[in-house]
Amino acid sequence: MKTWWQKILGELSRCIPLNRGTGDFLKKLPLIARVLRRGVVMVFPEGTRNRRPRSGRLYQWKPGAARLAYETKAKIIPIAIRGIEEVLPIGCILPRIGKTIVVNIGQPIDLSAIGPSGRHESLAAMSELMRQRLQSLLTRTTKLYHKITPHS
Repeated sequence: MKTWWQKILGELSRCIPLNRGTGDFLKKLPLIARVLRRGVVMVFPEGTRNRRPRSGRLYQWKPGAARLAYETKAKIIPIAIRGIEEVLPIGCILPRIGKTIVVNIGQPIDLSAIGPSGRHESLAAMSELMRQRLQSLLTRTTKLYHKITPHS
């Protein structure tokens, strides 16, 4: 995290800070797994905000969430969020008030369907299943968002 207020906000909200592009996620995977075994962890597998959110397509898919699920046998609940780009556009410091955000919580993903193949194949299959389910949920969420906010 870059600034002192981001660090304080992160600590107050019980965040595990990660620096993009540094391999932090893999370095902190044991810590994240310990936290997950005690409760809930939210992972944003795109790694950053979508540069074209109105398209309804996932930005970049990172397999770290699948690796975390594989290592911990955690339940995966996909969540799609639309409208955050209006509340806090990229490059904006202060949030905009009065904007609409749509949060759509999907059904848990059953990873037991992934066969007991090798570790690499299982991770790839889990990652792809998670990506497909989140993309489907995001597509539905985007349609709902456009219905609610036709001006966007």
